[in-house]
Amino acid sequence: MTYVILLLSLTALIIGADVLVRGAVNLAATLGVPILVIGLTVVAWGTSAPELVVSISAGLQKEYGIAIGNIVGSNIANILLIGGLAAALMPLATQAAGIRTNILIVFAVTLILSAVILSGYLSPVAGLVFVAVQVFMLFLAFRARKAPEEAEPEDLSLFFSSGLTIAGIVLVGAGGYFLVESAEELAKLWHVPPAIIGLSVVAIGTSLPELAATIAAVRQRE
Repeated sequence: MTYVILLLSLTALIIGADVLVRGAVNLAATLGVPILVIGLTVVAWGTSAPELVVSISAGLQKEYGIAIGNIVGSNIANILLIGGLAAALMPLATQAAGIRTNILIVFAVTLILSAVILSGYLSPVAGLVFVAVQVFMLFLAFRARKAPEEAEPEDLSLFFSSGLTIAGIVLVGAGGYFLVESAEELAKLWHVPPAIIGLSVVAIGTSLPELAATIAAVRQRE
């Protein structure tokens, strides 16, 4: 039963994230929000919604190993698994504008996170600083834009787009909660620390939306 709940939870997370992004993107486009702003906020945060919900849910249930394991493991999966599969499917040019700068940022924030975690305590103050840095990075990215291109909405009503967004939030929230529950049981069945489950099964599972988005981008040569 634990495996069934795990699979259903992952399915809810993946479908929920997709529905959430679609609904929110169309909602924002309908309201006249530029493409860049949608990409930096709705799409970026929407595809990271599974990691966010799972880690928050794990933290609230005092499963800190799963919470931290999911954060670290998802980044490992994004770089090695997703980056590796994308490159295996097609050679990727790395000279696009902004890539080198962002690589340095990834390196820097990884070092900072590692130092904080190794100190033995990720405090609320550190968390607020991380969020502030994220907001500042979004601000810099927005300022560096070339032109405020407008997004074209799908042929969906405002009501339907709102409904998709809400449904996505509900699916992601429910999937995240039950994924943590099943991960706890899985750790007991396999006789391993919860952090190992967070680093492996949970991390890879919550990285599937990014994997799907990356493969789609590779196929379109983007």
